[in-house]
Amino acid sequence: MAWAFIVNNAAYKSEKTSNVLRRVSKATSQGIELCLFPMGDSVTSVKTKQRTPNGFYNIEKMLVTMINTVWSTRRAVPI
Repeated sequence: MAWAFIVNNAAYKSEKTSNVLRRVSKATSQGIELCLFPMGDSVTSVKTKQRTPNGFYNIEKMLVTMINTVWSTRRAVPI
């Protein structure tokens, strides 16, 4: 089974982006193939050296951890 996640919210305007990344992380740990599509405001989520507001997860760290996990286990699906 393959899943597609489309993220369209800014990184720190709401918790939607971090919630999607938590779901993506859980899915990859269960061996599910997936594609992650950042669109619109969520493209800023992949910016390096982010300043995280108080009370929010650091999206950059979440993405780096997820990408390293997926890459090391070769669960990434090329598009």
